[in-house]
Order: sequence, then C-alpha cells, then structure tokens
Amino acid sequence: MLGIDKTIRELKENNNAPKMFPKAAKAGVCKIEDCDKQSTTRGMCDNHYAKWRRGTELYTKSGEPIEKFIKIQQLRKPCRVRDCETMSRSMGLCPKHYWQWRRGSQRLVDKTGVRIKAYVETLPLQTNK
Repeated sequence: MLGIDKTIRELKENNNAPKMFPKAAKAGVCKIEDCDKQSTTRGMCDNHYAKWRRGTELYTKSGEPIEKFIKIQQLRKPCRVRDCETMSRSMGLCPKHYWQWRRGSQRLVDKTGVRIKAYVETLPLQTNK
C-alpha cells in the first residue's frame, strides 16, 4: 500500500497524476437560435434548458421547434379506486389507497367494481425446502 501512495505522490509532484474525475468533454455550442454559449444538457446551455423545462417554446438554429418538455404530472391518471379522483402516484393508486393496498386492505374496489388484490396476495408463495 505504501508503494502505491508513494507513486501517486511522485506523480502529483510532477503534475502527471491521473485525474480521478475527469471533466466531461465539451459538448459544443447551444443548439438554440441566436445563442453561442456552451451546451451542457441536451445540447442546450443552462439558460435555455431551464426555459425548456418551464415550457417555453424554443427553436433550433435551423428554425425547427424543439419538442415540449412533458412533466410527469401531465402523464398521471386518476386513482383507479371507485369514487376517487385524486391523481395516481404508484400502481395506478393515489397515495392514500396505495398504502391501504400495501397494508392488505380487502375493501379496495376499482371503477369497474372488481376487488383490487391486496399486496400480500400478489406476492409469490415461499416454500421451505
């Protein structure tokens, strides 16, 4: 171990030490029209990336519109439990019904009237061999 530390110390003294976390290669120039800043994320500079995330309509240097950012909230659907309109988070259930499902509630019924199997009913059976 001492030999490795000594070698690294010698390399550092000679400015030949390997970089532990090399910087990413420069990606180029921002792809948005009238911007010459360095691109950092998705081919855009930090300012344009933030605008894109907020929903601002942006165009490339060739004049093509950039696809809109879709927030996960826009993809969510209402909870699948009957008479619940809260937006779902996991397994198609809102947080309240998800935790009831996880605790093994037998009373959850979906919008079609079918009972939703409790979490413990979905687990594979374990056998001792």
